[in-house]
Amino acid sequence: MLFWLRHGRSNAEIATTLNLRMTTVKKHLQNIYLKLGVHNRGAAANF
Repeated sequence: MLFWLRHGRSNAEIATTLNLRMTTVKKHLQNIYLKLGVHNRGAAANF
């Protein structure tokens, strides 16, 4: 999921690509932000 985030994909595009629900994508991204200690997708993509 971080791969797609780094390539500028939206949550909807990630959900479609990975055949997931939007809520699942949002939850996974929240968990990634917590683990990386960041607060937004730009900071996570640059990590």
